[in-house]
Amino acid sequence: ISLSCLSCLANTMASSSSSSSSTTAIPAAAAREASELPEFHRFPPSYTLQPTLATRARQLALWASLVVDWAQRHQVHELSLDNERVLYASGLFENALIARKADAELIRLVFEELVSTGRGVWSEPGRSCYVFWRKPIEWAQIVYQWVASVGGNDTVYTVFELIEGPTGEGQEFHGLPTGYFLKIVKCLEESGKARIFGSGDKERSG
Repeated sequence: ISLSCLSCLANTMASSSSSSSSTTAIPAAAAREASELPEFHRFPPSYTLQPTLATRARQLALWASLVVDWAQRHQVHELSLDNERVLYASGLFENALIARKADAELIRLVFEELVSTGRGVWSEPGRSCYVFWRKPIEWAQIVYQWVASVGGNDTVYTVFELIEGPTGEGQEFHGLPTGYFLKIVKCLEESGKARIFGSGDKERSG
């Protein structure tokens, strides 16, 4: 079995940035979801950064795991630290039932925890983060299996047609952010199963 290449034109599409919005109201749906979240989410001290290092480490680990679980449940791949609608009104970092919400510093540290533990990577340093509720290497296997199933080995695909166009429509990876998807394809390239082409790179352009 040969290691055929899945080729992607990396520069065919610019990454789209998430728009941020704010709100002062807490939807009833957020309160309902808060009641279904882990017990620590209903514990008021969880929303205050703990001074003891061991306790803080446990606190950040709990929040980071919650973010990953929440992102998977809602099929979210990127979170912006500026988007209050997602961070608060969704019930992720706010619990309307106990009138508590995390401050900006705690949220920042939670995202740093995600990055330091390999469950996330900054898409825009300090401002937005890709959340890996499925590891890039796991996504890479899904993409490669799909390519093999449609007989697409040695076929050149653009990023756009796979994640936004009709070619990848209906697949789990369809709709992923561009930067996120390129990290997935990079895993395939490193394993010899893909090659990324960019028109700005004469040696690698397709």
